[in-house]
Amino acid sequence: MTKGKTRVLSGVLTASFIATSVLGTVRIASANGGEAQVNIGKDSITIGNEFLQRTYSIQDGHILTSSIDNHRINLNTVPGKGSEDFVINTISEGSV
Repeated sequence: MTKGKTRVLSGVLTASFIATSVLGTVRIASANGGEAQVNIGKDSITIGNEFLQRTYSIQDGHILTSSIDNHRINLNTVPGKGSEDFVINTISEGSV
């Protein structure tokens, strides 16, 4: 993904989170005419469209994927215990 697309996606998600904190649910029109939806609950965040939906749980200050629903093939995937969405490794200053 290019830097420009990453910034746009980041801006859209940030705006969605801010708006949903006030409104509860936000619908976002996509470039292909479809619609994405973001719902923020007390302990969860759900982002999805007519094909895919991903639900994140919020527990003890951590955001983890709790399920991924593929509506096209009617498949619900629940990550295994201890699985990680992503890992960020930091490099201390002067070590490079």
